[in-house]
Amino acid sequence: ARRNFPNYSAGFSLNIPLRNRAAQADYVTDMLQLRQTEIQLKRALNQVSVDVKNAVIGLEQARLRYETAVNTRKLGEQSLEAEQNRFKYGAVPDATLVIQAQKDLSTAQSSEVQAMANFSHARISFDEAVGRTLSENRITLSEAVAGHVARESVIPAGVVR
Repeated sequence: ARRNFPNYSAGFSLNIPLRNRAAQADYVTDMLQLRQTEIQLKRALNQVSVDVKNAVIGLEQARLRYETAVNTRKLGEQSLEAEQNRFKYGAVPDATLVIQAQKDLSTAQSSEVQAMANFSHARISFDEAVGRTLSENRITLSEAVAGHVARESVIPAGVVR
């Protein structure tokens, strides 16, 4: 007698991911990076705004100091001339006041030169803050990259003299 009892089996496996944790983690990481990038951009924009405002204030203050120094020098010239005339016509017995007026004028001239230098530096800082240093100095990008300007250096337009 032959026993013929075949064994059959069938299987079925179903894997349904209810949550894709790797994708969720990647998404959260990407969102955090995006937020950090947005914050960095906002900080950079705020810093540029602050830098430009500070440069404008510095430029205006330097301009006013220069104008004050010019007026002080002019007043010193007038004072020296007046003291020289007083001494010349005998209104004062010695030249002490003339010498003091000369010292005052020399100090005023020195202050004017320093104020002009400070104004020039403030102007450079302003041009740098607004991103126009090259254009103000008539330098092309190719010259800047090469590190060599093909023409002779000149005083930029608008510099106080």
